[in-house]
Amino acid sequence: INTLVADDPLLTNRYWTGNSPLRIVTDRYLRAPADARMLHDGSPVWIFNTRKNDCKGPVEWIRLPDDDNFFGHVMTVLHERNIVSVLVEGGRQILQHLLDVGLWDEARVITGTMSIPDGIAAPRMTTGAADHFELHGDRLSFYYRKAE
Repeated sequence: INTLVADDPLLTNRYWTGNSPLRIVTDRYLRAPADARMLHDGSPVWIFNTRKNDCKGPVEWIRLPDDDNFFGHVMTVLHERNIVSVLVEGGRQILQHLLDVGLWDEARVITGTMSIPDGIAAPRMTTGAADHFELHGDRLSFYYRKAE
């Protein structure tokens, strides 16, 4: 939700062929602005929250329990609805949480050469990278979570 509030992204497929992804927003307390672009572009959006179940066109609000397992509940609903692959385009807070609670299988981290002194720190990976590649002067690292 922080990315939605701060950046008002579309998160659609505009620069490549094929369908746009199903956009999923974790908005526990319904902070999404009513005029957010992704809520009005006609493409599907699921908003996981703790307040309401509703559906208006392609936008669906899915109410979940307000507890420490909120993201576990999100993953359960996604599994029940046959969503088996999720790309998280989130900020540091949600990415770090998913890493910390083990709700990830693979992470692709791009590390640039430019330093931003007053920027937001990147999430901390707690496992070693399996592969590294150079990509246009940046470093692309692939991390894999070990199966339990």
